[in-house]
Amino acid sequence: LVEEFGVFPQQAKRVNMAGDTLVYARRTGGLTARPVGENVEVTASDVTFDNVELTAKIWGVANRTSNSLLEAVVFAERISRRLMSATLDAPAASEASIPSALTDQRLLQLREAMSAHCGVVREASGLRKLLDLCAQIEPEAPGAPALTAARLIAEGALARNESRGGHFRSDFPGTARPQRQFIAHPSPEHVTP
Repeated sequence: LVEEFGVFPQQAKRVNMAGDTLVYARRTGGLTARPVGENVEVTASDVTFDNVELTAKIWGVANRTSNSLLEAVVFAERISRRLMSATLDAPAASEASIPSALTDQRLLQLREAMSAHCGVVREASGLRKLLDLCAQIEPEAPGAPALTAARLIAEGALARNESRGGHFRSDFPGTARPQRQFIAHPSPEHVTP
């Protein structure tokens, strides 16, 4: 999916290589147009080229993905498996409403506060300032998705009194021992490490 739909593959020119290196011609100069007057000789200009040697490389990145994100993916898959095998009752009548959206100004204010207080390095007082801002904005746009997400992230970060993965708390720089190592299904054949 990344190769097919990512930004870089859509903009990049693909060059098939028979080996590990490929020499590719590159234009370094072109024709130049200059204004000329009457009875004045036109200055010549030439297209110039050189060669670029491309070398195939394999790149890798080690990334410590957020535990929260990984847990969300795992539990979403488990929930979807359960729902697919569940017998559901006839749907009941329900009402839904579309949550309010934040104004552009409030959204910018929220983004700036998230960057300032809930970025890679976080600490309790900054997280509390962010939660205060969320509480201040909530009456203007109850249930706004960006506001709800910001509040949940800040509450989760404030509750985590340790640094783990991409969550670094400057007021709690140490990593606590995990309280659980795996989640087990009641039947032994469904143990998920």
